[in-house]
Amino acid sequence: MFRLRQFRQFRLGVSVLLALVALALAADGSRMIERRGEEDDGQIAKAPYWAPAVAPNARVDDLHKEYYNIFQYGNRNAASHLWATFLLDRGYLMTEKRLSMFFSGFCAVSGSSVRPSEYNRYRLTLAKLGGGHSTGYMHYCCWPCVCDTQDFIKVDTKSVMLANGVVRKFQFAVIGNPCDDPDQLTAKWRDPFGRRGMTSIAESAAEVRCNNGRLEGATLSDHNYIIIGMFFDSEDAIHSGNFGTAEGARSELRDPTPGRMSRAIAKDKTGYRGYQDEREYIDQCEDRAMKGYNSGMGEIFRKVCSISPISATALTSRHHHEPEPAQIAAISPSCDSGRPSCNSEDDAASQIGNRHTIIEGSNFMEHQVSCAQHLEAAGDGVIHYPMILKGLLG
Repeated sequence: MFRLRQFRQFRLGVSVLLALVALALAADGSRMIERRGEEDDGQIAKAPYWAPAVAPNARVDDLHKEYYNIFQYGNRNAASHLWATFLLDRGYLMTEKRLSMFFSGFCAVSGSSVRPSEYNRYRLTLAKLGGGHSTGYMHYCCWPCVCDTQDFIKVDTKSVMLANGVVRKFQFAVIGNPCDDPDQLTAKWRDPFGRRGMTSIAESAAEVRCNNGRLEGATLSDHNYIIIGMFFDSEDAIHSGNFGTAEGARSELRDPTPGRMSRAIAKDKTGYRGYQDEREYIDQCEDRAMKGYNSGMGEIFRKVCSISPISATALTSRHHHEPEPAQIAAISPSCDSGRPSCNSEDDAASQIGNRHTIIEGSNFMEHQVSCAQHLEAAGDGVIHYPMILKGLLG
C-alpha cells in the first residue's frame, strides 16, 4: 500500500513536470518575443517567429520579401530604422553571422534594399558616442550616401540577445531623434530635384512618424539614439591598436578617385577584403553640396537628421554605463545594377534615373541607378528577450 502511494505520488510529480515542460515548449514554440522600452508605459510589443532567421539557406532576399510588412505607409525613404527594428526584434532566433548578413541587406541612409558585394561596401571612420572614432563598413545603394553619413551618422553600441541566449554587443549607425521637434515633419522645403516643388518630411518620408516624442518603430542604442543600421567592424581597426580606427583611415588621399576599389590588410570574418574608401568621394561630396544635394536621397534624409543632430557635447559625454568597443563580424553588402537605388520618388511604380560615374583603374563605366520607394511602424524598445527566458533574466 505504501509503495502504491509512492508510485502514485511519483506519477503525479512526473505529470506536473511534463505539463510544465509542455507549457515552456508552447511558449517557446509560439516564437514570440517581448520588447519593453524605457518609457513605454508597460506596453509590450510582440514580434512573431520568422523562418528565415533559422533557415539553412537564408539570403538577404528573404528580408526584402518582408518589405510591405515593414513599410506600410507608402515608402521607405529615410526609414531604415524600421528594417533595423524588424531584425533586432528577431535577433533572439539568429546567430551573429545570420543577423549581420541580414543587416547588410538595406541601405541605412535611404532605406532601400541592397544586395551584398564588395563594390557597394564602403569603409568610413565615424565619431562614436562616448568619445573617439571607429572605422567600419556600411552598405549603400549609391555614393551620395557617403556624404550624408559623414555629415550626420555616428556610431554607438547595443547588446543583442542572439540564439541560445548568447548576448553580443554590436556597433550600430545612429542618428538623433527627429521627434524632438515633431512640428518639423510638416515644415515645407524645396525639393532639389524639382519634381514636386515644395514638399515636407511627412510627404516625402511617410514612415517617419512621431508618437509622444518618440520615433515610431525605432530601437534605441546604448546612448538612446536611433539605430538605422549596423556599423560593420573593420578587422584592420580591431588589430591595429589605434583605439578602433584603421591605420591611415583619417588621413587625406593624394588622388581621390571615386569608384576605385581598395583592399583591407586583414580579411574580415566573412571573407571580404574589397571596399570603397569614403575618402575617394571628398570632391564629389563638396560638389554635391554646392549643387543643393540634387543626387541620392536629395535632402530627405538630411532634413530628418537636421531636426535633432547628435551634438559634439553628446559625443564626449559618458552614459551611465559606458559601452565597450564592439568587435564583431563584418558582413559586407552592396546593390546590383538592377536593384532600386537610394534615390527617392513619389511612388513605387515610378522610376527616376541618376547618373553615377564609376572609375575602376583606368576604366570608366556609366552606371544607371534607378529608384523605387516603399515603407512601416512598430514600437521602440531596448533589450530583446525570448519569452521563455523572461522570468530568468528579469
